[in-house]
Amino acid sequence: MLELKDDKDAKTSSDANSLLNAICDFEFVLCLVCLKVILSNVNALCRYLQSNTMDVISARKTAEGTVNALQGCRNDGSFDTVWQMAEHNSDLIKNVIKDTKFSFKEATLPRIHQPSKRLQALVAESSEGHTHHTTAISHHRANTYFVAFDIVIGEIKERFTVDDQDILCALGDVVLSNKPSNVSEEKVAKFYEFDKDLIQAEKAIFSNFLSESSCETKRTPTALTKFMSVNKLDVILPTFFRLCKILAVIPATSCSAERSFSCLRRLKTYTRNSMGQNRLNCLAVLNIERGYTNRVMKNIDKIIDIFGQRKNRKAYFF
Repeated sequence: MLELKDDKDAKTSSDANSLLNAICDFEFVLCLVCLKVILSNVNALCRYLQSNTMDVISARKTAEGTVNALQGCRNDGSFDTVWQMAEHNSDLIKNVIKDTKFSFKEATLPRIHQPSKRLQALVAESSEGHTHHTTAISHHRANTYFVAFDIVIGEIKERFTVDDQDILCALGDVVLSNKPSNVSEEKVAKFYEFDKDLIQAEKAIFSNFLSESSCETKRTPTALTKFMSVNKLDVILPTFFRLCKILAVIPATSCSAERSFSCLRRLKTYTRNSMGQNRLNCLAVLNIERGYTNRVMKNIDKIIDIFGQRKNRKAYFF
């Protein structure tokens, strides 16, 4: 920024000066440090929610662990550490902007605008009961640090609320737990119109088969579905297999749909505007699942070369 502020381009120079004036502020540095702490705790949840192998139950457990970690950071001890980090980074910025026209804005207590007594009498309000902070540290602790954590914790709790995912949690208890509760079995049986006794019987048979099996299977809906398909249990235990499939295919996020729309812009361009829906679907599947495509079709480059060398290529399309 110090180099760009003297750039010949007027817009570049103006933007650099504006950004430098905004950066050289203790409140800006403090917010950056707070954001680093928050993002460090939510990074695992964010990465898991965008993975292809996620499921709703594991996502809910990860969200609960993230909320607990954020609540553990919301205390005076963590704030003191963040404040010290902000002071250290502020000293670094001061050394960088030394001997320049820029000055660093220290932490200050904002001015409190007191309404007039006449206005308070008209609206029947008074300033009593309002917290007035005497230092900048106490002000930023209550109005910057704690507020930032409260907003993030509240948003995560609202996204993974218990009421909206009551059936999913009950379904996860039936499929993944060794001894599911009767309440979960009743909810699943009522919602999906299955026989509760049949669910209990097939669950017990599957648990016995899983305990006697020598191979170790992860307790995830996808792993259990694959395990039952390989061992032909989908025919023996059709009801429990359907429950596993339901839990495995329920999407927890829209990341796959977003990847599909991003792929569509690359495939259906101006030069390919006349392609049909069948060809577009095939190309989209190959592009979206390109990791699987590269593993199966190891000679895909050779296929492309052969296709490009042929003259009447329309006859060889899918």
